[in-house]
Amino acid sequence: MALGVDTVYKEFLNQVNKNQNSGYINGDEYTRLAQRVNLDWYNDQYKEYESSIKNSDDLQLLKTTVGVPLVSGVATLPTDYYHYDKVTHTYYPSQTTTQKRTIEPKTTSQDDFGFFEPSLKYSTFEIFGGNIKVYPSTIQYITLYYLRYPATPVWGYTVDGNGMEVYDATTSTDFEIPEYAFTDVVNRLVVLFAESIGDDRLVAYSAQNENKS
Repeated sequence: MALGVDTVYKEFLNQVNKNQNSGYINGDEYTRLAQRVNLDWYNDQYKEYESSIKNSDDLQLLKTTVGVPLVSGVATLPTDYYHYDKVTHTYYPSQTTTQKRTIEPKTTSQDDFGFFEPSLKYSTFEIFGGNIKVYPSTIQYITLYYLRYPATPVWGYTVDGNGMEVYDATTSTDFEIPEYAFTDVVNRLVVLFAESIGDDRLVAYSAQNENKS
């Protein structure tokens, strides 16, 4: 399950209030910080993902599969596309048999030396300018396994008769971050907030708290 944006907000305020006299942050400011932390957390996971052949469990929430029709071997990538995981197509070695073949990324050496001629059995692809291009261009349909961008967290609220902000679940969007990262996300929020107000003591406290988690 993902992290509740209100649950994180309450603990964030709790940590800030422990270490300074005035710890209230309004909903809009919290949403701004939450969106920055959300992207920073996933960027860190993406770096690990790209440097390892092992798929990270941290990215399970963002793994998506979609069928993509091609025109002359080209298609526009989904609007929420971030990074490919795998590309496949169905290959027909005969009229009675089919195989699912993985399409490999096109390499620079293949262009430089021209020693590889793509085929329906051994095909390649490249991604550029928001598009995917598959070789040979006679392939008309692929299945794209990819990582999408995470949803943007929003702490929605209404204002009561006393002018206080009250959490509104109907206009809120939770973090798409695993629950086990709760402490990490809160610490990142505290550090970001502390840096924005120049509170070195609060930054140090959060770093100490992170080392204990």
